Amino acid sequence: MSQANPEDTEADHRRRSKPEIRCRIKAEKVMKTNLIYITVSSEKEALDISKTLVSERLAASVNIITPVRSLYWWEGEIQDEQEVVIVAKTVSALVEKLTERVVSMHSYVCPCVVSIPIEKGNPAFLDWIGAVTQK
Repeated sequence: MSQANPEDTEADHRRRSKPEIRCRIKAEKVMKTNLIYITVSSEKEALDISKTLVSERLAASVNIITPVRSLYWWEGEIQDEQEVVIVAKTVSALVEKLTERVVSMHSYVCPCVVSIPIEKGNPAFLDWIGAVTQK
């Protein structure tokens, strides 16, 4: 086990101390994966949606980014609001189900839920996304 560094966060320590969850680069064909970009009205809404996506294995993981400033047209006027961003990682086959689930939970009438295909990346991480969402 590595020596503790006082500047490490707890997440840094967990990453180094649990080698059984480390991903390994494989020579297998990488599954098609996507990033899903979602905006929500609050950190609570982001956390509720994110926990659901991960617990239902619609996403392997999510990042919650707060706050962000959003400018957009709505009802004939430019809006200037603080929002929270969710970035979810999933496989292409689950994008439609994930989108439907987010829309069913979302507070907005017309929520932003868009899928961005991942062209390249760490093959081990991309394999992990596939493995986690298929259990």
